[in-house]
Amino acid sequence: MEHLLSCCDPPSALHSPVTLPARQGRLEAGLGGTLEVRPTASLRPHSLILKYSRPVSLSEIGDLSRSGDAAFHEPVVITGSGEILNGLALWDGAQREGRPDLICRVLSVSKHRAVIWLLQNQQPSTGLNQFTRILIGLELEPWLREQARENQQLGGELKGSSNLTEARHLDVRRSIAQVAGASCGNVTKVKTLRERADPSVMEALKMGEIRIHRAWGWVQQSSDGGRVALLELRRTRQIFTTIRRQMRKSRKARTTALDGLVQIRAGLHALIQQNAGSHFGHHILKLFRDFEREQNNDAPNTAAA
Repeated sequence: MEHLLSCCDPPSALHSPVTLPARQGRLEAGLGGTLEVRPTASLRPHSLILKYSRPVSLSEIGDLSRSGDAAFHEPVVITGSGEILNGLALWDGAQREGRPDLICRVLSVSKHRAVIWLLQNQQPSTGLNQFTRILIGLELEPWLREQARENQQLGGELKGSSNLTEARHLDVRRSIAQVAGASCGNVTKVKTLRERADPSVMEALKMGEIRIHRAWGWVQQSSDGGRVALLELRRTRQIFTTIRRQMRKSRKARTTALDGLVQIRAGLHALIQQNAGSHFGHHILKLFRDFEREQNNDAPNTAAA
């Protein structure tokens, strides 16, 4: 798929060119495009990021706040029309802080090649998992099919072969898998899920709650798109979460009780040493022995429990 990004569209009209500090050089290698300063208000997330990704997380907002101005030396990667391909957290932070402008790297590529760049250079802030990457890759399917058809025409293969249609489908599926960083098998499963899965299952996949293979299995074995299976999984997870919470509370209570017993024993032992031979010391020694006996009597019961 490298050739799909090798040819860029003619560059669009430039905004304000900018020269970055020397330390930014490492960020620019191999990216291409043009460095510009653009108004924050003129930028917007790419339509497919809006459709498939999660919002900027609180942890990312906190990281930006701690980094201060240094974070905004990183360029936001955009298309010529101002759609953000990388740097969504920076743009969100600039809006929150009222920053009027952002340094941008403008890629002069077509809308299809912009999607390929988005998938092949995605950052954690985009919130895309393998399922959503494949969904985005499937958005390219008509264009990739046309590319495959044109390639076959150029190679003189279009005439006289009954297997060309199937070959094109296989080639397109392989291209989608390569762009999305997934297997051909998962591309096929996601296509099935897109057609047959319940909306709640699709949302769970987008959020990373379940994996592609599990959801695909549900859809293959049920007529409700996996809705009931998802509800059962959530109930099971809720039960296990409750059990784990109670076990943690129980362990904490046992630890606190044992710590208390150790402290009582140490305190009684110190009192015995301080009052050895006195009437008070005699009573303390008796109390200490009773305490020891109760602990020994409790030990078998605890083991049996």
